[in-house]
Amino acid sequence: MRVETNSKKTKSGYLSVGVECYGGGIWHTWFDRDLTIAGRVLLKDENNHITHRLVHVKKPILRVPNIAIHLFREHNTKFAPNKETEMVPIIATTAQQELEKPAGTTETLSQATIGGALDEFIFSPRLDNQVNCFCALTGLIQSCKDGSFEIDPNVRMMLLFDNEEVGSESAQGAGSSLTEWLMRRLAGEGNKFEEAIPKSLLISADQAHAVHPNYADKHEDNHKAAMHAGPVLKFNSNQRYATTAVTATLIRMVAEKANVPLQDIVVRNDSPCGSTIGPILSAKLGLRTVDLGSPQLSMHSIREVCCTTSIYQLTQLFKAFYIDFPAIDAQVTVD
Repeated sequence: MRVETNSKKTKSGYLSVGVECYGGGIWHTWFDRDLTIAGRVLLKDENNHITHRLVHVKKPILRVPNIAIHLFREHNTKFAPNKETEMVPIIATTAQQELEKPAGTTETLSQATIGGALDEFIFSPRLDNQVNCFCALTGLIQSCKDGSFEIDPNVRMMLLFDNEEVGSESAQGAGSSLTEWLMRRLAGEGNKFEEAIPKSLLISADQAHAVHPNYADKHEDNHKAAMHAGPVLKFNSNQRYATTAVTATLIRMVAEKANVPLQDIVVRNDSPCGSTIGPILSAKLGLRTVDLGSPQLSMHSIREVCCTTSIYQLTQLFKAFYIDFPAIDAQVTVD
């Protein structure tokens, strides 16, 4: 949830914080949670210079309370919260100190934790998509430690975009021209950028849906992604994902080199298919692209679930990609 610009709300003796529901959340999971505020504030100093500071209040200051079952007997069967009137976090009563303007977003105060009887799960907010961000960055850093970086004919890049959950059409989103501008400056003058494009491969890394044991029929019979079974390659004939036969082959060769298992998913024909920034960047740049991610449960819930194995597997895949892709690409002669 994003805090509104004019966020102070007073009603029935309570001070509340006006918020916008950002993206496609599982909103009922936000009720009765310890929430706080995190984000960025812009400040003007004594010289009228504008600077920014990161803010994270590390105590539970907000809560969206459920209505008591006594007042809504159909709560367990018909609860569908109104995002404008019911998703309004309480911060205080009007008898207490007056509310200042907060800046940023609301988030759960509960930290990530290892769980399950065998300590095989990670329970955390924002696994989608911080798992891939963390693993890609770790893989990139590790790839520069073996001496291959100095002789690499390619440029090793990692791009982290904002606003993917709401369409990517922003200055800081994947739909902007920033990626092309950056790549052109890195490539140099003349036709170097155009020459680099067919030698490149983009991994669009976003979390994937693991098969849910209580809703297994929501998944295509032959494409049920499992925990611990490796990163998931995403395929969609309607171009919701950008994976092709060639790019899937390339990443399978990288995975084999890294000894990382892979699995495939295809969404059922009678189910809607989400999308990623893969098709956006592939179309804007004419760039070979593969969509993949780690399997998880409870995507877009306030507390999501993935397996510990996937962190290691995905990191190893990214590391191998950065090191071995040029040599592997040279083995593939198809367009």
